[in-house]
Amino acid sequence: MFMKQLKFLMVALTLLMGISLTSCMGDSDPTVGGTFIMKTVSTYPYTFRFTNSEVNYVAANSSELMANTNLKLSTGDIVQIAWSYNSEEQPVTEATKEVKVQVSGIQNLSTSAECWSLEDDGAESGYQNATITKIGFINDYGMSDNNGIGFFDKNIIVIPVVFLAKSTDISKYNFTLIFDRSQAKAEDTEMALYLRYRTEEEKPSDVANIYKAFDISSALNDFEGLTDKKPTKIKIYAFESTKSGSNSLEDGKLSEPYEVEYKFDE
Repeated sequence: MFMKQLKFLMVALTLLMGISLTSCMGDSDPTVGGTFIMKTVSTYPYTFRFTNSEVNYVAANSSELMANTNLKLSTGDIVQIAWSYNSEEQPVTEATKEVKVQVSGIQNLSTSAECWSLEDDGAESGYQNATITKIGFINDYGMSDNNGIGFFDKNIIVIPVVFLAKSTDISKYNFTLIFDRSQAKAEDTEMALYLRYRTEEEKPSDVANIYKAFDISSALNDFEGLTDKKPTKIKIYAFESTKSGSNSLEDGKLSEPYEVEYKFDE
């Protein structure tokens, strides 16, 4: 049941790179919408933008969302959001600056997702007390070569995580990406990040799939300061369970790296 509750907003991360807005009901219906990954630019009314866009998508039902959900948003948070609007009532052109949309589902991907630069890989620093199951999950779009890892922009990496849980409160599951400065060498062209997971729940049994969005700008700055270059690739290591149904550290091991190319020049 928990997996179904979290999967309501899952989409392929190909949406991050280019989105085609089409009618939800066919050519005769003016309703336009879908499920997207966007950045929060205002918290009242809730307002969102696509990457590299100046068009504001304003939630017409902001008050309803605030009253009826446990949603907590801050400016800059990355969300996965389902919305729609009537294209006859709001024709969108190149001059459009604002679109009022009806939000039907939203999840904050930045909740309990942090990135830190340390002098170690975070394994013994309190950032980890449980294993994840894996990075990447199969959805209706299939599995990509990089296990679904993608970028919202040059500073935000989005990672699909499979783990064990008991509650639908995503704030109870804390994920941290660690950049270990002590491992970096001047000749490095690839940046290693370690995904650490911490939860206070005991004996979770439900399989949960969720995207998490991490601001890795500090790690990128530290990598460039140590190597005098930007990385060409990012490798993510996770402490994964080797035993079905367990998230105990005793049943875990460090994964092989999940790799994604970093193609941002500026």
